[in-house]
Amino acid sequence: HGADVVVGLGGGAVLDAAKLIAALVPNTGDVLDYLEVIGAGRPLAEQPLPFVAVVEPLPLRNRTTISRPPFARPPDRM
Repeated sequence: HGADVVVGLGGGAVLDAAKLIAALVPNTGDVLDYLEVIGAGRPLAEQPLPFVAVVEPLPLRNRTTISRPPFARPPDRM
């Protein structure tokens, strides 16, 4: 489709998926052709596309669990 670069925006799984896409777009065949344990384990024939990782800042990832430190005591209720 004419992509020159792959940009991954997010956290772990999103960036892993973007790296996989960058590696597989210029190479022909099925994804399983390149996986080592459950596939054929073929090496990449072509260089991957350039990859840019834009890591999402930690506070934006999960607002509910970082609203207070896990050791903080809830305020006393009246």
